[in-house]
Amino acid sequence: MKKILLFFASFILLTGCAEDDDKYYPPCGITMCTAEKLSEELFLYFETYGNSAFVPNKENFVLGVLTKSDPYAYCTSYMSGSEEEYARTKWLYGFLNNGLREYGYNNSFNTYRDFTVAGIAEGSRIYADRVLWGREAGEDLGDMFSIPRYLNDVIVSYPDFHILYGCDDRYPSTFREFTSERIALNGIQSPVVFLAFKEIPSEDFDTLTLTVEIPVDIDYYEDYSPEMYELHPNLKPEGRRLLKGAGTFQFVPVD
Repeated sequence: MKKILLFFASFILLTGCAEDDDKYYPPCGITMCTAEKLSEELFLYFETYGNSAFVPNKENFVLGVLTKSDPYAYCTSYMSGSEEEYARTKWLYGFLNNGLREYGYNNSFNTYRDFTVAGIAEGSRIYADRVLWGREAGEDLGDMFSIPRYLNDVIVSYPDFHILYGCDDRYPSTFREFTSERIALNGIQSPVVFLAFKEIPSEDFDTLTLTVEIPVDIDYYEDYSPEMYELHPNLKPEGRRLLKGAGTFQFVPVD
């Protein structure tokens, strides 16, 4: 499955793909990328919906959990039209043949859907630096954070990229429910998930530090040699990896 060196690729087919090799091309609106440049650091931010002056309180707090790109990770490129580029493209587009490709053709006018060849593994957590909902600092709060909205209108499984949830389905409603399934990550530097308080905490606080941990499994196209990892320490081995990030947020009282 992995034969040729690669770091990160993202492809969008606009119109007029070649009919004789159509099965290797994605529909409009779907992009795929590989995970060599996926950072182990998550970025947590308060979702302001475009209003940077908006200050959170317990009722309007929405937490965005975003993946980041490692700018120092090993990267390579391919000559346009080369056999190497074609082989990589064929590998990437092959993930779309389990229903996602047809879904994109039928719904491409709605939105772009960006995915990474990486998926959520077991053991995700979200925890606070203080007592919250009666639980001590550091205890998992995954069942107490709801998901107010999703980035994509379709959620797919990893590593086979089957459609798990579409527009007519009931999406996972909490962080714990969402991360209990083998879900493919959205594109690098895209939100993994949006979170809100499922219940308004009774505890009083002006600031709150939240930490999110998401183990992921990653599969590269290339079987990198041990020497390559030694030469490029920011090229992380494939397999299991822990993505982690923390954020401290100030709150104002609800009137």
